[in-house]
Amino acid sequence: MAAFRRIGRDGRNKVLVLTGAGGGFIAGGDCGDADGAAAMLRSLVGVAAPVIAAVEGRAHGLPDIVLAADIVVAGKDAEFRRSPRQTTKEAIRRSWRRRIGTLRADAFLACPAPLSASRAAAWGLVDEVTPTGAALARAVELARAYLAVPERLRRRLRAEAAQSMIDALTAEPMVEPADLAA
Repeated sequence: MAAFRRIGRDGRNKVLVLTGAGGGFIAGGDCGDADGAAAMLRSLVGVAAPVIAAVEGRAHGLPDIVLAADIVVAGKDAEFRRSPRQTTKEAIRRSWRRRIGTLRADAFLACPAPLSASRAAAWGLVDEVTPTGAALARAVELARAYLAVPERLRRRLRAEAAQSMIDALTAEPMVEPADLAA
């Protein structure tokens, strides 16, 4: 998370491409618990440059990092799965709902079944599906295209997208069903 904060403060960064290592994007609870996931998202949202996620293989455990990306490119074999053992902060639920819609987000967060790249694209989580192994190359190609856009416009578009995410992360908590019974 500290790395995202450093990247976010460095105005020399033009475009950020996020990818994983070893054939996966994220596996396990790499950012800890639900508080860690929300903090990681807030840090990444603070990056002023456009963010492109290149997802290959497993994005399991806490795949929430893709929510802060402006563009998500996934290899055909990519799959998204949020650990059913992880508690979900309201801010994370709102962020998923913002990206893929309320009913789909709630089903994804409640069900431990993996979400395929093609279904993630149909739901709006993934912007483009590539052949397996080609997501990073496509993300770099898109980053180069972003560099052709004037920097002021590029940063304004990112700021507008980030503001929508900040709104989701900082909105007042919703009333929980248990509170309604009281």
